[in-house]
Amino acid sequence: MSNKRRQHSAALKAQVGLEALKNIDPVHAIAAKHKVHPPQVNIWKKEVAEREQELYAEIGKLKMQLEWLKKNLARLGTEEGRRMIETTHPKLPVTEQCALLGLPRSSY
Repeated sequence: MSNKRRQHSAALKAQVGLEALKNIDPVHAIAAKHKVHPPQVNIWKKEVAEREQELYAEIGKLKMQLEWLKKNLARLGTEEGRRMIETTHPKLPVTEQCALLGLPRSSY
C-alpha cells in the first residue's frame, strides 16, 4: 500500500508561514488547522522570514524606480503626457495614469 505525498501550493505555504511568523497561534494549532505536521510549519515559517527581506528590497527598488520615472516624466510637455495615456488599460485607471505622469485629470 503506497501513500502519495501531498503537494502543497505556494499560496498555502506562504499563508501558513505568515500565520506562524505572526505568532498569534501556536505552531501546533496552525499545523492542525491546515492538516500538516508542526515541523513543516516551522520550515515554511523560516522560508517566509528569509524571503521577507528580499521582498522589502524589491519594494524599495520599485519605489525608487517609480520616483525616478515620475521626476523624468514631469519634464515632458502636457501634450506628450496625454499621448501616453492608455484609456483601455485593464488595471491602471486614467486617474492613476494622470497622477503618474504629473497631469491633472481634468486636462485629459
